[in-house]
Amino acid sequence: MSNFSSRRKSPSGGGFVKIERLLPKALERSGDPEALKAAWVIEVWDKVALKILGEIAKETKAFQLCSGTLYVRVPSPTWAQEVQLHASQLIEAVNKKIGKTLVTGIWTRLGRKRN
Repeated sequence: MSNFSSRRKSPSGGGFVKIERLLPKALERSGDPEALKAAWVIEVWDKVALKILGEIAKETKAFQLCSGTLYVRVPSPTWAQEVQLHASQLIEAVNKKIGKTLVTGIWTRLGRKRN
């Protein structure tokens, strides 16, 4: 029989711990910190973009972080321009949410949002 009593509880006393709280420790322990940094940034993109871009954010998808550049898929050139117009705000908000400066630029790519 398994003993599940050693499971970690969330700081609030029960339930699950948000991934945003676990990723900093995982980054420290990872054998591939760059991949985890990218996952962390991509994880927070949806929330940050929704606050800044509104409904447009629902059709965007962050998919890669490479050398500080965050790549975001958008459905049209018009939406790419909108993301670029707000790039400095988006970069600042993502980095603030993470607590580290991981994103220094945003590039857009045309294409449909993929999950």
